Amino acid sequence: MASRACWRCWRQARHGNPLDALNAQFCRQQLRRGYSRAPHASPQGYAARLAAGQATPEPHAASAQFLAIYAAMQYGNANPDEQLRARRSLRRLLTQCR
Repeated sequence: MASRACWRCWRQARHGNPLDALNAQFCRQQLRRGYSRAPHASPQGYAARLAAGQATPEPHAASAQFLAIYAAMQYGNANPDEQLRARRSLRRLLTQCR
């Protein structure tokens, strides 16, 4: 069921918001590691779940930062320059979350 949520997120992201596309990529990456995201989970709730299961601090810190930036940009009122900087940061953090 949770993998269905990531699939739906990925499908919607293909034609929509670039932030959603990055989040979908993050969800797929975490799913491959065994951490599925529940359809009702907020970015903060998902970050807490990931923190409980990750053994090393580096991926945990990168995942928490990724989800915090995503939530701030997705649900906040950022201008286009802030959105661009956020997307760059999210791409960089994706490599650190592996």
